[in-house]
Amino acid sequence: MPSLPKNLEDPKTVLDLIYAIKTLSQTLEMMHEDLRGLHDESVRTNEQRYEKLRDLIQQNALALNRLPVDTADRTDQVISKQVHSILDESRRAIDEVRMKLWMAVGAPRGPEASGSGMTIKDGVPVLLKDVGVTGQVTLLTDGNMKVEGKFDATKVAVFWKIAKWSIAGLAAAGGVAGIVKVVLAVLKNL
Repeated sequence: MPSLPKNLEDPKTVLDLIYAIKTLSQTLEMMHEDLRGLHDESVRTNEQRYEKLRDLIQQNALALNRLPVDTADRTDQVISKQVHSILDESRRAIDEVRMKLWMAVGAPRGPEASGSGMTIKDGVPVLLKDVGVTGQVTLLTDGNMKVEGKFDATKVAVFWKIAKWSIAGLAAAGGVAGIVKVVLAVLKNL
């Protein structure tokens, strides 16, 4: 058996050596634990990054899939707007030509003959005013109706009589015969 060096024969030196080896072993073990913790943290961080990257790729894939539809809708809106604009300009140009032609022939059939809703007043085209309109019915947003205008009380009374006759005719004669009587009564009293 080989002999130990002289300095190892001393028990204190051996104990110092054992203590140094144990300290080295503990340090290596702590370093191993620290490295394992760093590795685990790195794995968790990489997994989180991977999840974020996967979500971002999915969002981009959805956006890319939706892109042709969005582009088609936007293109359709732009084209529709341009077509409406061109049609409106064309309509205005045609109305202007119609009015000039109508003025050139001297409004031969009265103000309604222009077809543009215009008439000539003092040599200048002006909008027609609806003289025959005596009232207006407006549908409100809450579902109610607003009735405005001038009403002839005699016509309302005649209408009420006709309505009573029609109800009585439908009740008495029934069906088609009552409707025929109502129509005849309306034509007779108007």
